[in-house]
Amino acid sequence: MTGLRRWWRLWRALIHVLIAVFKVALLYPHWPVSRRRVEVRAWAQTALEIFGVRTCIAGRSTAPSQPCMLVANHVSWLDVFVILSFADARFVAKAQVARWPLVGGLARALGTVFIDRSARASAAATNAMVRGLFFEKSTVCIFPEGTTTDGSMIKVFRAPLLQAAIDQAVDIQPIALRYVRPDGSPGTEAAFTGEMSLLRSLWMLAGCSALRTDITLLTPVGAADFNRHDLANQLQRSIASHLDVPCEAGTRTRSCGSHAMTAAFAGATAACRASSIDLA
Repeated sequence: MTGLRRWWRLWRALIHVLIAVFKVALLYPHWPVSRRRVEVRAWAQTALEIFGVRTCIAGRSTAPSQPCMLVANHVSWLDVFVILSFADARFVAKAQVARWPLVGGLARALGTVFIDRSARASAAATNAMVRGLFFEKSTVCIFPEGTTTDGSMIKVFRAPLLQAAIDQAVDIQPIALRYVRPDGSPGTEAAFTGEMSLLRSLWMLAGCSALRTDITLLTPVGAADFNRHDLANQLQRSIASHLDVPCEAGTRTRSCGSHAMTAAFAGATAACRASSIDLA
């Protein structure tokens, strides 16, 4: 049964991406902004459904002021679909994503800002582009860990990525993401870590029976109230504390949680609810 499910999901995913490529190439440029938002959100929601991923949103019932910056912990490429399923956002992504087959072209068409972390001047150029997006009243999403983890800890947040939010004095919406299996245990199948290839990640995810993504919108933070290093530490601690996982050594607070991890999973299950939160 697992084999059949895996191949069926992968086939559906390929068709879903090909249809998206067709729409982006021929239809997307001619749609009004409102239609684009609807199509992107529906596309992301369908992608999650294909892989058996259900989302549960908890936290704020109203969106922060526009423009704003979304800041989330990073577990998987799947995080992008999770956020797009409820928010209209532009992403900052590593330059390698632009070279991914099919997906890279879609990311470019959707206005993703790519950052080359091997170039020292890249952060300044990226911040300039993000400031431009804020000027256009756009919501921008970043994953300041700069890499993915298996969710068992929160890595150091890269402070330079937050400078544009400080410069434009926008609100920052911290988002805590956690993947869990139906029994409440950590959904490690979603993790895209180390030297894992995208194909290997797709293969593992397609074989998973079901996953739930717990999305918690934490209390917004005014970027203008901090310098970028204190802001990075504040956001890291906030997300780690909610997920009850430690912060990577090198930050001011190494351990940010106060309860057992299993209790956190149980609490998230109890608190998880459907929501009409809209960050569009």
